[in-house]
Amino acid sequence: MNILPLLLSGGVLIGILSNIIYPKNFWVSCLVLIGCVLVWAFWRPFKLLTKRLTYRQITLITGAGLALIFLFQLLELHFFPATIYHDPFRVIYQAELLSRGHYDWGRTVYFWRFPNNVPITYMLAEWLKVTNVFHLTTNTAIHLMSIGFLDGFIAICLRTIHRFSKRNDLVLGTLLFFLCSPFAYTYYLQVLYSDLPILFCLAVSFNIIARWQQYQRWEKWLAGPTLFLTIVLGQLIKPNLIVLAIATVLIIIALLIKSRQRLVKYGLPLVIVLLGFAASVPAQAGVLNAARFTNNPKYEVPTTHWIWMSYNPQGTGKYMFNDVQTEARLPNKAARQAFLKKALPARLKQLGPVGVVKRWLQKAAILLNVGGIQQAYTGGFRQAPSWYLNHQHRIHFLSEVLMRVYFVTFDSYILMKCIALMKRKQSLTVPVMDLAILTALGYLAFHTFLWETESRYGQAIYPLLLMIMALPTPVLQYPAWVKRPNSRQTLTWGAAILASVVMVLSVIPLTSHKRVIVAAQRSQLSLQFDAKPTAIKAGVEVHQTITANHAINDFTVQKIPHSLVQASLVNQKTHQKIALVSGNDNYYTKRALPAGQYQIRLQNNTDKAQLVSLVKMQRYRLAPAPLKIGNKSYPYSSLIYTAAVRPTLNQ
Repeated sequence: MNILPLLLSGGVLIGILSNIIYPKNFWVSCLVLIGCVLVWAFWRPFKLLTKRLTYRQITLITGAGLALIFLFQLLELHFFPATIYHDPFRVIYQAELLSRGHYDWGRTVYFWRFPNNVPITYMLAEWLKVTNVFHLTTNTAIHLMSIGFLDGFIAICLRTIHRFSKRNDLVLGTLLFFLCSPFAYTYYLQVLYSDLPILFCLAVSFNIIARWQQYQRWEKWLAGPTLFLTIVLGQLIKPNLIVLAIATVLIIIALLIKSRQRLVKYGLPLVIVLLGFAASVPAQAGVLNAARFTNNPKYEVPTTHWIWMSYNPQGTGKYMFNDVQTEARLPNKAARQAFLKKALPARLKQLGPVGVVKRWLQKAAILLNVGGIQQAYTGGFRQAPSWYLNHQHRIHFLSEVLMRVYFVTFDSYILMKCIALMKRKQSLTVPVMDLAILTALGYLAFHTFLWETESRYGQAIYPLLLMIMALPTPVLQYPAWVKRPNSRQTLTWGAAILASVVMVLSVIPLTSHKRVIVAAQRSQLSLQFDAKPTAIKAGVEVHQTITANHAINDFTVQKIPHSLVQASLVNQKTHQKIALVSGNDNYYTKRALPAGQYQIRLQNNTDKAQLVSLVKMQRYRLAPAPLKIGNKSYPYSSLIYTAAVRPTLNQ
């Protein structure tokens, strides 16, 4: 089993290099490296300072930190609600329908094409049934669930590190990351999707397995069912959790051969894990039946589709819309399977051995990179404050650098742990350590060699690496030149590093050539999944008010192709009317417009009904202002629009 840390160290090294180098910018990479050196230089005094703290003091500081995180999360959700799009929004839309007894899965073809999201949709619907009793909006219900999973995950991680490492510096260092980085305030807070629950499930599962020998008898009676239900829940939500089942079987076999005594100690929780996976099969059938969902072979894609897509020579291993469209044109699942039998080998042959290995490295680098996670599935804020818009690029830049610095430092520590584990004389001395390593390797192998890859998928190994960090390992003797500096050296290092930071920041342009989204509502079911447009009668006007807290020069409203509806934008203060250009998919204007309140107007001036692109929800608020059709107001409906500032040539 000593080869496992070697394999993991290779993956971790790819993660370190990826987060230093990508996105490619020499000076930003320099800043990331300087940040890592800064952490290294000041860690010794930080460790000595925190070592004096008692168990009670650490508990109080951790509690205060969690309370601050919760407070900042509430402020974030109140002042910066994000507009959610793609898969998470489709889950919310369908869950609302199910929660109100509308078991119609044919509003779009999305779930027939990707039925793996039916379980999370059904579970969200059951939660909404509970919150509907208290007349909560869907937004509030979703935020409560997100905060529960997210803060629960953070609390479990901190508790696990404190319990097993006995090191105050690791606990408080991790707390500082959660408190000060965008981890707890962006994607995982704003978007409820399968990535967050799986982090929670892994953290709970490994915490229970690691603590099993410390439990009293009555505690095991509680921990066992909790572990079982956690595995069932995790497997239903994210089927690739099956890598944990494979890792568990391998650990049981290894213990059976090498250390039956330890198998007796850890056998019961490991068997419970396998029972959880076995139970997830009938559980999934039960969920599909309760949700009244039936697969539709006309739209369903085969499993090999994802493998084929990840080896697209024009891609990098990520989701490719063109590949989805190619298979969507085929009549049914059987035709797609027949197509893939020839297309997949042809693609691998086209890449060649060198190209395939290069693709593996690309996929691993993307998987372990954290630079873009905070923007996943969010299309900007619904109505961002003016002060934030003036500094948005700086905030995004610094938050991305902070994430990269933390994960480079964290991965470097894990790399050192792996080197220490390679030097141990006996393997399987701490079976949960080997289980965490095997599971992490399973995730890396799955998304590197088989499946498509995304940065957010790689976050699944984070709780596993935290467990590896917390568990004791053989002491690694560092060479003299890498030993942490003393206090005098720290001051010297600190002065040099701060001077370097100032120099690098003076070179890096903290303004970006990317557009800034001022106000947006981008949630939609998408025409690509056959979402049905709304027909408005002749002479009817649709309008909605938006507030732009910053001047804009790029405004779009989604349009149904070939619709004859006319669109305009009216300044509510000056009453100036700006006619929007009618493109194929959007109404738009590139005129420079001042900050203020505007009304979007869609008018059907023809003598027959015309189609418009609207989103209608049950109790999910999409935008700050309601949609109005004629004289009737719809608070949970909206147009699909984006008000933005695009960079000009002289910027």
